[in-house]
This record gives sequence, structure tokens and C-alpha cells, in this order.
Amino acid sequence: MVYYYTKIDPNRIFSRSGSFKTLTKFKLEWEPRTIKKALIELDQEREKFLDIIFPDSRSILISVHNNFRGYSLRNELKIHTKVSINPMENLRDFIICTDPDDFDTLSKGRHYNVILQDQLPEEDDGSLSWAALRNGIRYINIEARLGWLSQQKKMLKFVEERLN
Repeated sequence: MVYYYTKIDPNRIFSRSGSFKTLTKFKLEWEPRTIKKALIELDQEREKFLDIIFPDSRSILISVHNNFRGYSLRNELKIHTKVSINPMENLRDFIICTDPDDFDTLSKGRHYNVILQDQLPEEDDGSLSWAALRNGIRYINIEARLGWLSQQKKMLKFVEERLN
């Protein structure tokens, strides 16, 4: 995604600190007033967007992400509360939960790699998972290797069947 003539990771704009890091990752030099303006715009639009996508009551927000360049479950281990690993599954295919009950349900039988992240980290990277947790939203993120649509579909079906 391009914003203010730089690339950004759209899953890193859900906090001010995450927004700052993603804006400056590929564009190191910003005019101070321009970066301030961009951050203010993202702050204002973030809340509107979250109001639209966050479900009511105990419903679940599910996102499906592709990962590449070696990103895997290992990258998330430093900020997890619990983990359930299926040794037969690739570590690049995993499910992140923000609700302990969802984690318990999805980790039974060790069908897929599952991580519980129900404690806010010291440093918020701007991920949607942290925004959901801050707002008390049940959130599931299905991570699968780029190009593995069939795996994403299997994982999504698994989540839907288990959490209904």
C-alpha cells in the first residue's frame, strides 16, 4: 500500500507508534509537519475504521493474512501467553487468538499451530490484534504462507467449525 509517497504495512497502522514506524520504514526523511499531518490523519481515520469493522458484543473479528520472507510463529513467541504447536504443521501457518477460551477451543487436538496473545505488549507495533485486544474484541488472525490459499481456507473452515 502507498501512503504519502511511501510504502506502508496496512496491518501496522492501528496505533500511533505503529503508524510512525511503518511510515518511516521506507521513507527515512520526512518534513516534520508532513509526518505530523499523516499521523493525525491516520489517528482520525483509524477510529472510524475500527468502529466499522469491530463486531458487537461477543462476536469475533477474523482476519486472514499472508506472510512471507521468513515470518513465522517464532516471530510471535516473545509476545505470547500460551502456544500450541502441531509438529506436523509449518510454523509459517498459525492462528493468533486474543481470547483464552478461543485459544483453548482451537488448540484442542493440536490440529494447527495456535498462539494466545491476551496481554498487551510493552511496545505496540500497530497490529490489528493489539487494537482488538485494547478494545475488548475477540480477534482471530489466520496466518498462512503467501500463495497457500488452500491452507488459509482449511484453517478458516476449522476456526468457523470450532467456534460456532
